[in-house]
Amino acid sequence: MISKLNRHLKERGVAGTARQFKKCLNENGLEYTIKQIFKPLQPDLQENVHIPATIPSQAEDAKNIQAIDITDNRPKRIVPRPCGIRKYPENALETILELRLPQCKGIFVQAPVIDWEVPLFQRPQHMAIAMAKAGYLVFYMTLNWIDEVEGFVEVYPNLFIASRLDLPFTLKNAYVSIYSTSPFYVPEQLAEIRKNNKIIYEYIDDIDPKISGEYTPKLIRQFDYISDDTVDLVAVSGRVLIEDIRKKVSSEKIVYVPNGVEFEHYQSALAFDSAVPENLKSIIAKEKPIVGYFGALAPWLWYELIEEVTLNMPDFEFIFIGPDYYGGVARLPQRENVHYLGVVDYKTLPSVAKHFDVAIIPFAPGQIAKTTSPLKLFEYFALQIPVVVTSEMQECIAFPEVLSGHAATNFIKQLRKAYSQSDSDELKKKLLSRALENSWEMRALTLKEKIEDLNNCR
Repeated sequence: MISKLNRHLKERGVAGTARQFKKCLNENGLEYTIKQIFKPLQPDLQENVHIPATIPSQAEDAKNIQAIDITDNRPKRIVPRPCGIRKYPENALETILELRLPQCKGIFVQAPVIDWEVPLFQRPQHMAIAMAKAGYLVFYMTLNWIDEVEGFVEVYPNLFIASRLDLPFTLKNAYVSIYSTSPFYVPEQLAEIRKNNKIIYEYIDDIDPKISGEYTPKLIRQFDYISDDTVDLVAVSGRVLIEDIRKKVSSEKIVYVPNGVEFEHYQSALAFDSAVPENLKSIIAKEKPIVGYFGALAPWLWYELIEEVTLNMPDFEFIFIGPDYYGGVARLPQRENVHYLGVVDYKTLPSVAKHFDVAIIPFAPGQIAKTTSPLKLFEYFALQIPVVVTSEMQECIAFPEVLSGHAATNFIKQLRKAYSQSDSDELKKKLLSRALENSWEMRALTLKEKIEDLNNCR
């Protein structure tokens, strides 16, 4: 009898010993544990899951999109957790829906794009958090390239990292976010997903081989599939991208959702004095102005401009922070006033970046510069640091507070002007206001209102 009970508990993810049962109770709460004990046993997931039109080695392809040269000092945990981490087994979906969905506005699914714990905490993670704060039950799907998730892990209230790749085909009446940068789903699968759910196509970057590499043909095929008949909403991150998508989708289905900022995360670094990070002490000791950049060291940076600017500004120190994409670090100038600090944990990034006197976003001229909404722009705003960008960055120069240069000589002039304004209280107030206007909460509100409009039209 005891062995049958133990097997009964273990099959339902509650486990079959007193210690494990207590652990489940502490992690997941009494209501969940009781429901798991008495729920009918689901068939084996691997036998039951049907993902239609799967292309050969598709999951491997989606993992390989992140198979880039990233420095090894990756953070173990990207962001602090406002709630205790709760782990649920793969067969707990029904219980999670029963317990959480009645208190939520609906279900928002982030389809596979990047793992939760990637070195750069990016738009998908931020929007997932913001949508949970906006009242949605959120499932963030992971391929476990970096993550180690089995089943569901609740990292924020009503935000679950999920290893179940069948969710878009199993759930009903969910909003499934599909990124234009992810080749995970082919058109046939998107059609299958849309039978019971609504698709939000996130058009966040120009589809360019410099970004997408070998996956460009798959992403173009996915983009060609997008139309009024195949998606319910298109969230666009850049104004130039709106013109592209208007050729395919009617205006009422398009919503402008540029990148944003986790305002409190960056403001907290300014509100509290903290010890100077060890890797900055020798740089600060030089008592020179500091120009900083954080983000990917990627092919779309303008390395020739960086070379000329750093050469002709020996009275300034230049700091670069971020993962090495496709050998970008090797292209940085090798001189005394240029410092590469590697990847900095998102938790501590503000305490490092607050020492910048000027921040830069030096994208090379071209379509990527014209269409990108850099997340770091709003993070610089939140730190109240003057910003200089290259002149083709239209999403940045739309803000009058941002200075821009079209060549090294002009860029240097703008850097010196920005430094002269770095102590201006008036400028700091303007930048703070810009950050508040562009928080992730505001982005989620925009998307939520568009979803509600869509629901009211049906």
